[in-house]
Amino acid sequence: MSKTHIISIGFSRRKKFAILSSAIMLFENTNFSHTFVSWKCTNIDRRKVYEAVGSGSRKISNHRFKEKALVTDVFQFEVTEEQMLKIDQFTHDEAGTPYGYKHLVGIFIMRVKNMFYRMFGSDKRAGNPFKDGNYSQICVESGAYVMELAGIDIPGNIENYGMKDFYEMVKKYGTEVPQEKIDKING
Repeated sequence: MSKTHIISIGFSRRKKFAILSSAIMLFENTNFSHTFVSWKCTNIDRRKVYEAVGSGSRKISNHRFKEKALVTDVFQFEVTEEQMLKIDQFTHDEAGTPYGYKHLVGIFIMRVKNMFYRMFGSDKRAGNPFKDGNYSQICVESGAYVMELAGIDIPGNIENYGMKDFYEMVKKYGTEVPQEKIDKING
């Protein structure tokens, strides 16, 4: 029988005020502005965090991540040994991918257009006008690519997902971590 692993997809916000983080929470109507992927690496007995931030996609220690982040929600996924290897390889290979600043602008434009469509009773749905495939990533894309490697089919185009959309998908497929554990994570 193959060994299984647990990966976590979490949501967080900055501990200190940050304009972009605050804008995302306001516009998406959430209490978080960021998503990340985390897992315990048994080879080095450390917890790794994979995320996309302003400097690009990166893999950092859990300790460093928690210095600036306040975790709000965590969902766990069971993966096989083979899936875990693919996730670790992917996150290693993608480290340094540019951050998708234009993607964020595209999500804003998409949200505004869709608001007007709803106001005028239209069923039309706008997409992100600044899709660039896998060239750059925002945190939602990074998390979604890992979910795909974990065997979860992501409906639609991930570049049309905002923070709230991604949260709902993660919640649908993951197992929610109790608040007591999140309080422990935040210290």
